[in-house]
Amino acid sequence: MNGVTLLAIGNKTYGEWAFNMALSIKYHNKDIPIQLVYDPETLKSLNDWHRSFFDVMTIMNPDHYTYEKRFNPAWAKINIYKYTHFDKSLCLDVDAVCLKDLSPIFDEKGYKVQTKGYMTRRAWPDDVEIWVHPNKIWERYDLDEKAEMPIVETGIQLIPSDDSTNNIFFFATNLFKNAIPIDELNSGGWGWNQPDELYLGIAMAMLDYKPDFPESIKSLHATYKAKIVNEMEYLEPYYCYGLWGNKALNHSRLIDLYDRLMAKYAKSHNQNIQFKARKMLNDKFVKINKKHK
Repeated sequence: MNGVTLLAIGNKTYGEWAFNMALSIKYHNKDIPIQLVYDPETLKSLNDWHRSFFDVMTIMNPDHYTYEKRFNPAWAKINIYKYTHFDKSLCLDVDAVCLKDLSPIFDEKGYKVQTKGYMTRRAWPDDVEIWVHPNKIWERYDLDEKAEMPIVETGIQLIPSDDSTNNIFFFATNLFKNAIPIDELNSGGWGWNQPDELYLGIAMAMLDYKPDFPESIKSLHATYKAKIVNEMEYLEPYYCYGLWGNKALNHSRLIDLYDRLMAKYAKSHNQNIQFKARKMLNDKFVKINKKHK
């Protein structure tokens, strides 16, 4: 059986994001089962009706979302493969909205994650921001000079239950334990945490694994710089779009569209929208961990 896995940890806002994401998924295909991997703190805003959108509910061990005594969402995302319930689990970030039926994605084989290109020791795509210069990666982890490292966004991942996928995450877990110091990462990493995407990319470079989805399968994050005339035409190619980071990093028209879509999806159940984007964006991971002096 195939299904969607959502991760909600940290505070009750992420339970609210997860409910909204599940609502949008079920609107487009009510038969796709959804697993919620969570810590109990995140469910405080959710009543029985909200929770009914999750077919499987799995508590995450606190050891898998805390690292060196600090809350660490990247560590949780690297450990998510230990919790996936389905033969193929489509793992989606919860701070996003589903735009169409997700079932065609399950036709893909092997581990897949959205990529933004590939990095070599001497080059990377001009339009892609990177976590750290490749020289630091190649030297620290002794990568082959000809290795190619996928630059990935883990907001959408297809995680099959197989040995090859487990090996990728096993490698990433060990790399994370030997992480590049945060103060050597561009912008101090992710909310002053290590980014899971960096270590998954390095693991796949070591294993010579190419995780690309086909061009037809992609998710979007549009920054405030995007030029948008018609929101739905702009989003037509995408399965999901995410409101990643804080409010300042997201396009205001897509923040407003998120609430309009959620109102539409809630109305199909004779309900009103309950959790709105601008309020939820005020309590994101980027604010949880500040730089320690």
